[in-house]
Amino acid sequence: MDPGSSEPSVRHSQDVAIELEVDGTMTALTFGHGFTDLSLAASVGASWHACLDVLVALADGREAASDGAELRRVYDAWFAGEGAKGADAG
Repeated sequence: MDPGSSEPSVRHSQDVAIELEVDGTMTALTFGHGFTDLSLAASVGASWHACLDVLVALADGREAASDGAELRRVYDAWFAGEGAKGADAG
């Protein structure tokens, strides 16, 4: 957290949790990012989604590509509609 930053995403308290669970030759990654400024949810969600897509591609030996702009449109629409109501209720 940096209250003096001009970047909105770092002015608020945040928690990032990454857990890895190995089962034989497979590893499950559980990821969570908690923050208090819900106005950042679409941007943060789309950004992490793009990063995790790239991680999966690289782990699979594929070329890493993710359409962050398209993901942002999807997340913006989701948080503007019914998804935002569900997110606030949980």
